Amino acid sequence: MQTLAPEELVRLCQRTLPDDTRAFELLVSMYKERVFATAYRLMGNRQDAEDQAQEVFLKIYRGIRQLEDPGMLTSWVYRITTNTCFDALRA
Repeated sequence: MQTLAPEELVRLCQRTLPDDTRAFELLVSMYKERVFATAYRLMGNRQDAEDQAQEVFLKIYRGIRQLEDPGMLTSWVYRITTNTCFDALRA
C-alpha cells in the first residue's frame, strides 16, 4: 500500500469522501497502531482500547473535511484519541 504525506492524505480525503473511501482507508492503516497504542495506554485494557479506537476513526471520518490545516493531521488524530478516551473514562 502506498504512503502519502499527511497533508496529501487529508486533501485527498477531503476531495473524495464520502463517495470514495480509499484515501480514508489508507489514513486508518497509517494511524491505527498509533491510535490503538494511545487508547490502550489510557484505557488500560484491550477491549476498551479497541472500542475507543473505532470511535476515534468514526470522529475522524466525520470531521476530516473541516480540518483546516492538513499539516496538523497527526496532532489532530492524537488530540481526538486522547479526548475520546478521557470522555469514555469520565462516563
